[in-house]
This record gives sequence, C-alpha cells and structure tokens, in this order.
Amino acid sequence: METERAQQGAATAAGGPTPVRFRDGVPFCVAVFLVLRLALSLLAVLTVGTVQPPSSAGSGVEVPATPGWHNAIDGTDRWDALWFERIARNGYNPQDASAAFFPGYPLAIRAIGSITSLSELSSGLLVSNVAFLCALVVLFALTTREFSESMARKTTLLVACFPAIFFFLSPYSESLFLLMSLLAFWWARARRPWLSGLAGGLAALTRSVGVLIVPALLVEALGQRGEERRQAIVASLVPLLAPLLYFAYWQARAGDALQPLHAQDSWFRTLEFPLVTLGHAVWLGIVGITDARGIYWTADLLLTAIVVVPFVLRWRIVAPSYLAYVVATGAMIFSYPLPERPLLSDPRFLMVLFPAFWAMADLWTGARFAIALSAFALGFAALSIAFMNWGFVF
Repeated sequence: METERAQQGAATAAGGPTPVRFRDGVPFCVAVFLVLRLALSLLAVLTVGTVQPPSSAGSGVEVPATPGWHNAIDGTDRWDALWFERIARNGYNPQDASAAFFPGYPLAIRAIGSITSLSELSSGLLVSNVAFLCALVVLFALTTREFSESMARKTTLLVACFPAIFFFLSPYSESLFLLMSLLAFWWARARRPWLSGLAGGLAALTRSVGVLIVPALLVEALGQRGEERRQAIVASLVPLLAPLLYFAYWQARAGDALQPLHAQDSWFRTLEFPLVTLGHAVWLGIVGITDARGIYWTADLLLTAIVVVPFVLRWRIVAPSYLAYVVATGAMIFSYPLPERPLLSDPRFLMVLFPAFWAMADLWTGARFAIALSAFALGFAALSIAFMNWGFVF
C-alpha cells in the first residue's frame, strides 16, 4: 500500500494523476462478471434437486426446487426474492410483513416489466445482474481513484468471489443498493453533491439502512468550504427524504406511518447492544462446530468475521466518510439480532460495505491473497448450493 501511494505521489508531482474513467475498468469487470454468472448457473444446473420450501419461507408464493436446465436462470428464486417479486406484481399488503421491504427494488422490477413485458422474476434478475455489473465498474473506478489500479483489481476479485456473492446475482435488492451507494460516494468525492445526494436517496429507497449514508455524506461535506460546503451539507440530507416518503405512503395507505418498522416484528428481531450481539454470536459459532444444527451459526460467524476483522485492522487506510459509513451501518446491523441466530442475514447486509474489501485487499497480499480467493470460491460454491436448495441461507 505504501508503494502504491508513493507511485500516486510521483504521478501527482509529474503533473497530476491521469483522470479515472468508468470505461477503464469495463473489460476486466465484464470478464469477472461473466465468469461468476456462468459459474453460478452451472452450479444451479448440476446441484439443484427436488426440495420443498420450508414452512418458514413466508412470502406465500414459494415453489419447490426441481432439477433441470431451468435452474440456470431461476435457481436463485428463493426466500426474500419471492417477497420482492410479489410486491412488484401486486403491491404492498397491509395485512402481512411486506412493508419491511423498501420499494426501490420492486419499483425497478415493475418498471422493467412494463417496458419489456418480462415476468417479475426475469425483470428482477435483469435489474440485479445489470446493477451488479455496473457496481463492479464503479467500484473499480472508485478504488483506482482512492488507491491504485492494482488495488482495484484485487478488490473486484475479492468482491466477486465472496462466499455470499450469489445474492448480487439473485432477485434481491443488494446489487441495486451497492450501485447506488457507490455512486453516492463517487460523486461526493468528486464534489458533485446533488448527484451524490440523489444516488444516496435511491440507496435509502432501496434498503432501510441506506439512510445511514447521510452521516458519511455529512462528513464529506464538512471537509469543504464556503458556499460549496453549505450546498454539500444540504445535499447530504436528501437521502432522508426516502424513508420519510415511504412512511408517508404507509400513513396514507394504512393510517400507520411506522408500518415498515412494525413489519420487522415478523422476523422476531430484538434491540441489543452490538458488542453483546457479537459476543453471543461468537459463543454460538463455537458451539455450532459440534452441533449438527449449528452449522449456520458457525457459517454466519465466519462470514461476518471475514468482513469485520480486516476492516478493524486496516480502517486507517480509508477516508473519514467511508469510516463513518461502515461504522454506522455495522452498528445498526448488529443492534437488531434474532436471539436464536444473532448474525442471521448479517453477511448479506455487510457485503455491501465495500470499504471492508479495501481492507481485505490491503491486508492480504501475495500467497495470502491467493489463499483467500481460493477459500472464497469454495465458500461461494457451498453456500450457493445450499441457498438454491432452500437451505437456511438468507
């Protein structure tokens, strides 16, 4: 990392670094995306069997997994994907837990469906896959601008091989959220506050924790001066409008502005101090090694540690705004555990925190980087197979 910074300094002294362009990373990102997409489809065709959805699936429109070539396309149509598709097709139902799913992704599915006449599943897959490819391109450019092109390549590979990465290629909101949050930081760092605020607003409309991008954008704004600073501060508050509009919708629809929060009760999460959550998760993760039912405790703990530990060790390499984003989001995620499985879904929630992958890329070099990629790839295969066969991976 020090060598890369020295090279950047030399470039600046020689007349300034070459401007970073999105298109510079397109060939590399497209190649990585295609390999990943093909690998997931191949795993689906080869490994999906006949499995009935668990009774806890919850959306009411689940279908059994069955073998066949169709899994190359629909093998990831599991768990929360059915909620998003049902909302896109029929809208929200005040009588169930659908309000917990913010509207950005269902609206994108409906928009694509109205333009192309594709089904909700096909539209969702199109949105997610295109958004993920675009997110890789933006991540590559942002990493190059913050660090170097070699760092960008390492980061892209780590993201693409992360064991839970199949969520980005499934009909889930993660890829759209990642793209919008990356664009918010890209424009914030480029001193284009209104575009940054707009992207942040779309991120907050896609996922409830997206509103936590506001502290990060405020930190970035406070580093400016004069009129630019005032504009940036105002623009950084734009993402707050997204949840306010969504709450207003529920007030008009059901007379309960807090319906999205009340809907979370269906998942039995409770308020807890983050360190208590982590302590409980560590204990269950250790116990789970010798408990046939505890494999998910252990897997949750390992995946969470992969994201959290490198960032704890390397947080100094990121700018304050990125630090604020990771800390605020991580604290929120760990504050609402499911007591029986405290890190439920946390790997999926944490993997959109892209600065954590910068920490991994900085920490793991040489042989350690190759070992990490290999371990990630094996984890990706194992978790993908479990997920597509209705395993409790969500």
